[in-house]
Amino acid sequence: MASNDATGSDPLRLLDPLLGPWVAEGESPVGPYLCRRRFRRILDGRYVQMDTHWEYVSSEFDELTVFGPDETHGLQYWSFSSDGDRSVGHLTSAGGRSDQAVVFESLAPISRFRYSYTPIGASGVIVFVVESRSRTGWIQLLEHHYRAA
Repeated sequence: MASNDATGSDPLRLLDPLLGPWVAEGESPVGPYLCRRRFRRILDGRYVQMDTHWEYVSSEFDELTVFGPDETHGLQYWSFSSDGDRSVGHLTSAGGRSDQAVVFESLAPISRFRYSYTPIGASGVIVFVVESRSRTGWIQLLEHHYRAA
C-alpha cells in the first residue's frame, strides 16, 4: 500500500493489510486493558466490518464499524458502540503520518477526531492512534500496538 488514495474500483483495498484478527493489551488511565479487533470483508466484499471488544478490570465495551465507499467512491465508516454512541467518518490525508497509514476523521459533538491505522512493514504489528483537534492542533489521546492474533 503506497498511499491512502482510495480512488479507483476498490477503495477498500486500503484496508487489506488490516484484515484478520488483532489484539492489544496494556495500561490505561482506568487500569489494564485488552482490546481485540477483527477486520473482515462482508456483503460480497463490498464492505469491511471491524468488530472491537475492549476488556477492562471492571467493564467491557463493544464497537461495530463498517467501512465502505461513499458517493464519490472515497471511503468512509459508520460506527456503533455498546454505550449508544455512533459516528461517521471519512478517509483523510495521513496528516504527517507514514504513507502506510490509513487515516479517518470524524466530527463528534465534543470534538473532531482522527483515527489512524499504520501497518509496520511485515512485522505483524499495527499502530492505532486516536487524536483530538484542539485550537492549537492535533492532540494524541491514545496509541496502541496491535499484533496479529
